[in-house]
Amino acid sequence: MKNRLFRGLAGLLAALIICVCPSSAGAESSDNAVETFYFARLGASADQAKSYRIIETARGRIIRIELFYSCYIVLPAADDDMDALYALIDALKLAEWNGFDETDPDALDGESFSLSVAFSDGGAITASGSNRFPEGYADAAARIEAFFQKLMESYEIDVEQIIL
Repeated sequence: MKNRLFRGLAGLLAALIICVCPSSAGAESSDNAVETFYFARLGASADQAKSYRIIETARGRIIRIELFYSCYIVLPAADDDMDALYALIDALKLAEWNGFDETDPDALDGESFSLSVAFSDGGAITASGSNRFPEGYADAAARIEAFFQKLMESYEIDVEQIIL
């Protein structure tokens, strides 16, 4: 009798939890999300070298920032950060860059970039260039860097203090 009463109460409690608590599983599976991200800018000088990578590890998502070929910063990637990154990718219309792969064969030095994004729905963006860039590149690159700079600032990371 106790066992049946216990199961009945447990079932009632489970039903109550399902009704009261919003389900995040359904919302998450229907929304497209950024799974991995990589953006790098390289140039003739060390101060032009910057890369930003978000990867999934066994213990969660991390952000790995490399600056000046020698400064590495690793941060956790919160769901809010990933949502904000997805919104930025959408606002910058980076999907329009997909497939861009151009090089200026006459340039001896300058800047190159690489972009790779994978989405939860299986979609992807890949683009790269060396002294040739997709439309809106300068603004987009600056806004991507500002996004990651803001993340570092939220963790009170001052790059100037690290590299001095």
